[in-house]
Amino acid sequence: MSQGDNGGSEQVQFTNRLVELKRRGCNLLVVGWGGGGAQSDACRRLFGQSDRIRRRLLVLTSDREGVIPRIPDRESPTRYRLVEHSVRTRSTATASVSTTGRQPPVTLHDIGRKAHDAIDEFEDASGCDGVDPGEIRVCVNSVSTLFDVHGELAVERFLTALCDRVVAARGMGHYHLHATRDSAEALRLAPLFDATIEVRPTLESVEHRWHFNDEEITSEWHRL
Repeated sequence: MSQGDNGGSEQVQFTNRLVELKRRGCNLLVVGWGGGGAQSDACRRLFGQSDRIRRRLLVLTSDREGVIPRIPDRESPTRYRLVEHSVRTRSTATASVSTTGRQPPVTLHDIGRKAHDAIDEFEDASGCDGVDPGEIRVCVNSVSTLFDVHGELAVERFLTALCDRVVAARGMGHYHLHATRDSAEALRLAPLFDATIEVRPTLESVEHRWHFNDEEITSEWHRL
């Protein structure tokens, strides 16, 4: 948050905004360089702790450049789903879903459909009470890879549809982009998300700060 006499009120505004996002559902763009460790730490935090019910969907777009989080409850199909999209070049992109034996889809539309189906199944598994706010957590582990393979317009359409579905489920989605906040890719994508989270490694820890994309609110750097 900016320094000065209004720092206290801005902190309150920032905290209230976080509470609102968690209550209604939100999507977060995670940016930053400095190795995969910083983004991996952020991913573990955003996927949530296991002290309450979480239903986690990992859209794995890269096993080379993307974040590979350690996820609890991976043995439970009602708590964890994996949509895997293996990419090499635009002409050789393939994808698969760990829970089916069908021919793997090859388009972002297919990947999006599989992700939507997984969220539908999470909601069905929650029973008559429905999912709680923040119960469903979604991660796309490398938007950068999708850009390289599918191009900007296709990726924006894919992200817009997935973000809408996450909010409809009152979930929390986070999307990793291996770039700085002022990069062309991050600036182009920022309006699709509720906030951009910058992460950076330090000598002792990992730090993060938040930028709300519809308001001029930026937090200070804090230890993750």
